Amino acid sequence: MTLTILQTILTAVSATLIDNLIASALTGVVIGVAVGALVMPMVQDPDTMMRGILLGVFGALIMGIYQVFRISQLTGSSMGSILDAFQGSQQNVLGPMILNAFFMILLAIFIGMILGVTTQVPDKVIKGGIIGLFVGAILAVVLTLLLNWAKFALSAVIFRIIVGVLIWGMMSSIVSKSA
Repeated sequence: MTLTILQTILTAVSATLIDNLIASALTGVVIGVAVGALVMPMVQDPDTMMRGILLGVFGALIMGIYQVFRISQLTGSSMGSILDAFQGSQQNVLGPMILNAFFMILLAIFIGMILGVTTQVPDKVIKGGIIGLFVGAILAVVLTLLLNWAKFALSAVIFRIIVGVLIWGMMSSIVSKSA
């Protein structure tokens, strides 16, 4: 009787841990592919960096203009209507809209950089994405295990940023030519 209760408890705990590890591995895979596709070409062929930055800036500019027009439909164009939007009935809509605009601009920068690098050296983008896939999955799982061991909780956004920075650093050290 007590053995089955203990087995049930252990199964529930291990299933939760396995689910968390699988979710973090998938997060690491997605971030790893994206970061690896950028890092490897930029480290091994620095000439591609300027094209990636240029298209990233163009992407940010276009998305920023679009987001300003989108938010201005809600707030209006005069200073009074903008201030009213922050204090009036739209205050619950405006904050998430601005935060979403910020993330969309970051995404446009990233997509522009990937397009700029891909048009220059597509073979290195593919190789970097494949290496980043494995590095991202491993680093995300290790970070999740360390956080669970330390009983420390992070928000999903902070976890993704930390995983991205770790992948960037690891990929930079793996694919650099100078050894």
